[in-house]
Amino acid sequence: MCGPAYREKVSEGCFLTSIEDLLARRKSEQLRIRMLLDARKSEDQAKLKGGEDAVAWVKEEQCIGCDQCTLVCEDDAIELYD
Repeated sequence: MCGPAYREKVSEGCFLTSIEDLLARRKSEQLRIRMLLDARKSEDQAKLKGGEDAVAWVKEEQCIGCDQCTLVCEDDAIELYD
């Protein structure tokens, strides 16, 4: 007998989940993961200190001078570092 993961039954045996069902599950899983990542990013951003009294430290060996990377530096970090 086919298990719960199998959807379509025929006289010769069982087939795996249909493509439509798989695509729907994939879409919902992508949405679930995106929501978790967005929530984590929001939490991390809320913990960041900022403002006029904050100092940004740049790792010189990682900086390529693009002033775009939020992982290595922040907007004012290049000015503070120079």
